[in-house]
This record gives sequence, structure tokens and C-alpha cells, in this order.
Amino acid sequence: MKLHAPLCVGLALGALACAPSPSLGRTAQHAEPGIETLTVLGQADRRQGIVLADAMRAAAPDATEALAAIPGVAVNRNGPLTSILQYRGLYGTRMGVRVDGQTMIQGGPNWMDPPFHYAPRGLLHEVSLTPGVTRLGDGTGLGGGAQAAWKRPNYSEGGWQPWLDVDSSASSVDEGWGTAASAGLASERQRLYGAFSREEGGNFESGDGTVVPSAYTRTAEAVGYGLRTDRHSLDAAFRRIRSDDAGTPVLPMDIEYFDTELWHVDGRTRLEFGSGAPLELRLFLAGSNVRHAMNNFEQRTAMRTRRTVAFADGLEARFEFSRELLAGTASGGLGWHEETHDARIGDPSAPAFFVSNFDGIEHVAHSAWLQWNGAIAGGWQLESGVRLTRTRTDADDVDAAPARMVDAMPGAFPMGTPPRAFFMLRERFNASDRSQIDHNLDLDLILSRDLADDLRVELALARRTRTPAYMERYLWIPLEANAGLGDGNTYVGNPLLDPEVSHQFEFALLGDSERSAWSLRAHVRQVDDYVTGLPATDPVTIALSTNAAGDPTPLDMANVDARFWGIEADYARTLTDSVALELRGTWLEGEIEDLDDHVFRLAPPEFAVGLRWARGPLTLRATQRFVARELGASRLLTFDPANPNNRFERIDGYALTNLDASWRVREGLRIDVGVENLLDAHYEDATSGFVRAPNGEVPVGARLPGRGRNLFARLRYQLL
Repeated sequence: MKLHAPLCVGLALGALACAPSPSLGRTAQHAEPGIETLTVLGQADRRQGIVLADAMRAAAPDATEALAAIPGVAVNRNGPLTSILQYRGLYGTRMGVRVDGQTMIQGGPNWMDPPFHYAPRGLLHEVSLTPGVTRLGDGTGLGGGAQAAWKRPNYSEGGWQPWLDVDSSASSVDEGWGTAASAGLASERQRLYGAFSREEGGNFESGDGTVVPSAYTRTAEAVGYGLRTDRHSLDAAFRRIRSDDAGTPVLPMDIEYFDTELWHVDGRTRLEFGSGAPLELRLFLAGSNVRHAMNNFEQRTAMRTRRTVAFADGLEARFEFSRELLAGTASGGLGWHEETHDARIGDPSAPAFFVSNFDGIEHVAHSAWLQWNGAIAGGWQLESGVRLTRTRTDADDVDAAPARMVDAMPGAFPMGTPPRAFFMLRERFNASDRSQIDHNLDLDLILSRDLADDLRVELALARRTRTPAYMERYLWIPLEANAGLGDGNTYVGNPLLDPEVSHQFEFALLGDSERSAWSLRAHVRQVDDYVTGLPATDPVTIALSTNAAGDPTPLDMANVDARFWGIEADYARTLTDSVALELRGTWLEGEIEDLDDHVFRLAPPEFAVGLRWARGPLTLRATQRFVARELGASRLLTFDPANPNNRFERIDGYALTNLDASWRVREGLRIDVGVENLLDAHYEDATSGFVRAPNGEVPVGARLPGRGRNLFARLRYQLL
């Protein structure tokens, strides 16, 4: 494994920081010594899988991987910085994901920058996921809610105190490295901080060859300020994240750059009313600005060069309140979210060529929600709520150079020629009713009760809705701009798509004793008007897809019905003072009911067993992961002999062995080393897409293989 110069700088900083320093206070950013706990079961706030920055493994730069060990969670890997979080078969805009409370917008139509793209691992304090039914105030989405929090100093108990967090890592599978540093000052009332990180990696090695293109580069910068008084607090931050030359092997193009600016202001106050309960108020404001370019010629070979430039801007405001009411807590709020998108395709070898595939996209949502949780009769706890959301989507007229050729010379391009197909689809789209208004209703009802001192039961019913993504409604020509599906198909949108409506039932048992913790969850979800692709029947669409995209079987976005069901189990037990056992398992099925087909990218059954040994500052862990054969591939999306970009093959099962060790050199200084995929097994994930880049050792149309044997090391130093 190579240790690159920037990593050595980070190691040197950590070594210098080993000089005598003031006593470090215990904070939430420290994992407790001994047998570290990565999964927190049965907490009062129902958050599960809280992964502290101390405990994040250095195996990959994407923070999505930090949640992969939680039952029900899977990762759709499109590239090293382009992993999409999946929970119980739902992913993309069906998941509610926030970073420091902010809803991330995606700069490109193929989701090359999913939400955790903007959460560099070395700058994160923690990531978390709420299992089952999420609170209405935690954001929209049919699936579970995930959060990421950046590092920042805690307020001190006295005067101004310095704060420093240095995080450096290296991995062998891609000769990757990362260095991050966060520093600041904090007093009892104020805190001021800044952060910087740099990550680089080459093409990664699989058990069956090098995957090209899969290199990456990402830089992040941040500044923040916090102020608190006895009843008020204010937090503000500005961040800039720049990604350059990052491969996305399962998509038709690669990242040339993402240049993203994020800001938020979070103000809270508490109003007192004599002897009555105080009223907690919060005002959250946030904004996003994304500039993005991708192309198909800098990191891969291409017969026809293409480059897309995309722009996205977003604004968000939430007003929230909370107050004790009727032996419980009432909370609610008002929300507003607006985002705009534009994307234009060009050809560097032919400057006159262009296609405005998305122009003037608008997505504006206004919402109001109210929820209450507290004790009711019979020892039961109730959590219930309602949210109303009005969403308006719209798009401007589109255009393309081939269609303009018909404008200039109508008689020169008869039916059957590509320019005429562009012209007809443009005219059809521009004449359509593109302004759509959805009125969505979300409801939840969660009952829980202690059956014994160490056993709790949860019953949950929920209705969740999702307005279709702009790619699903407004993609007017057949392209693979489909929010990162990675299935190798071309799609055409439908402005008249209905919102998805999910009805969910969940049953859970949670156990927590002095020596063990466990959970068992069973769930069923019916999704009406689920959005997926159906074979296109329009001859113009088929002809253009055949001639321009090389796919004679394009798909139309359409509403169908889908059903998901499964079981998840998680168990941890302390066997001795030094040894702990961990077990987890997931079984999930998903089907498209109307078509008797399977959902695409559905995670197969999985079981993992781990042993941890801890004594003093040293912790050793061995994990064996068993993944079963894929239950069923999506025939609709992958059984397509005329399309060389995918294959209808069930993925075989596999087993992976992972080892790691952690040594707390002293308080505040920790070193992690380990190896993933110890036996260098060749495997493919059913949640990965199909390779689209023709110049690597993995052929076009094959599933993206998993990473080969990976040695990794990480050093973290904290001065708190």
C-alpha cells in the first residue's frame, strides 16, 4: 500500500499533536473505549445505525458506505463518489436524506452527486438512519430517513478553547488517500470553525481486473459560526465542495466537475410562559448552487463525443415548533422548498450541435405538518402526525440543433430521418401541458409499548407520497438521464405521471439488556402508481433511440403498482469482558404487481456474523458476510437481447471476509488498519448497475464488479 505525500502530512500533524496537551473532555464525538458500539438499538428517538466519525472505516470515500452494515440498507454503486443510498428497495428521490438539516439538490439529471456526495467522510461527525417509519418533520420520502452531520466544536464550559480534528486515510485497492482537518475556537457562548479536505483515488481493482473509469478527486472547504444564550441559539455555515474527473462506469458519461456552494442558517429560541411549558421555535434557511459538467471522452473512449453542462439552484425554509401538550409533545411546522434545473448537451467536435434536454425546470413545494407523541392508556406510547404538501412542477420549451435543421429546410428531412424525429418530439413536448400541481397527503401512526424491562414492541402504519422527479416527467427525448438507474436503457418522460402513494405496515420487537441488544422488524409496503419504465410504443421515439442512442427498445416512464416486504434482524451480545458477538440479517422482496416482475436493483438476502475482541486501547474485529443469490432480476428492464448495455442474469451469491484493528494510542489519537475482501473474491452486487464504459477490463453490459482486496489505514487526532 502506498502512502502518498498528503497522507504523510496528516500523519505528521497527528504525531506533532501527541505533545502534552490539556485534558480532553468526553464528548459525543468520542466513541467509548472498550467494545465500540456502532449500532444503537431501541433509542428513545428511534434513530438506528448512528456511526460516529471515530468508527467510520476508511474503505471508501463515500459516506453512504458507513450505513451499509445496517439491516435493510444497501448501496447502489455508480462510481466512487456516486453511491446512492437504498433502504428496503427504495432509493433516489424515494429516500429522505439531509446533510446538517439541509435537503440536498442534485446538479445533474443522472444523480452523479447523490446527497452524501456532499458529505466527505473525513469531515463528518456522524451519519444515521431512522428505521421504519420516519417522522413527518424529518423530510419527504417513501423510505427511511438518513442524516449526516459535519464536525464542529462543542461549546466549552469556560473561556475560549482551541479545537482541532485531523483525519487521514489511505487504501490500496485504488491507491486512494484522504486528508481532512477541522479547526476552530469555542467558548461558553460562541464557536468559530473552518474545515478543509482533499481526497484522491485511482481506478479500483476488482477480483477480475481494473474498473475503468473509477478514479476520483474531491476537495471541500467550510466555515461556520455558532452563538448561544440561555434561551436562543444560532448556527450558520458556508461550504464549497469541488469534485473533478470522477469516474461513473455504469453511466454513459463521467464527472468532469461539480462545483457546489451550500449555506444554511439555523436559529432556535425558547419562549417561556410563566409556569406553563416553554415553546421551542426553530427557523431553518438553506441554499444550494450547483454547477456541473460531464463528458464521455476524457476518461473513456467514445465514437461520438458528448459533453453536458448542467445547473441547479435550490432554496429551502422551515419554521418548526415544539411544546409539551396533553402528557406528550406536540410539534409541527411549515416548509418551503424550491429548486430549478437546466441541462444542455453539446459536442466539442461539432460546436453547432446542441440538445437542451432540460430547460427551466421548476419544482416548488409548500408543506405543513403537525404531529404528537406521548403516553396513552395501557402503557402505550403513541406517535401520530399528518402532513399536507402542495407541489408544482413545470418546464420551459426545449430545442435541439437537429430540430432546427427541419425548421430551416422542412423538405430536406422527411419522415424517418433523425432530424425529423427530433423535430416531432420537440413539437410534441412544447405543445404539452407541462405545469403539474400535486396535492399530497402523508399520515403516520406509531404505537409502542414495553412488554418487559428488556423488551419493547412497535406497530406502525404510514402513508407516504412522492411527486415524480423532473427526469421522470420532463425527459423529452430517449436518453439515459434517469436519476442514476444504471440499467443501460434509454427513457422518455411523461409530464402526466401521478405521484406515488405508499402504504406501509411495520411490526418490530426491540430487546435491550445488560449484555445484549437486538431488534427484529417485519414490514410490508404497497406503492400505488410506482414510477418505472414500460416499453415505448411510439415509432418516433423508437426510431430516434435506435439511431441516436443505439437502443432499439426505449422505455416510457409510467405508473404501475409495486409491493415490497421483508424481515430484518440485528443482534449484539457481550460474551465475555473482552469478546462480543454481532449478527445481522436481511431478507427483502419487491415486485411490480401489474407485470409479474421484480424490482430492479433489489438487494438479495444477506447474513453477517462478526466477533470483536477489545482489551484496553486495542480492538480487533473479524466479520464474515454471506450474500445469497439474487432472488430475481427485473425482466422488464434487463431482458433485452437487442440492447448490449445490460444482461438478464441473476447475480450469484458470494462471501466476503473483513478484518480490522483499532488502537487508541492515547486519548484523542486513534489508528485503524484493516483489510476488506481478504480472499480477493470476484463478486457482483445486485444493487450495482451495468458497465457502460468500453475501455476497461470489464466488458460493456456486465454488472459492475465489487472491489478487490483492500488494505486500509486511518489516523485520527482530536484536540477538543
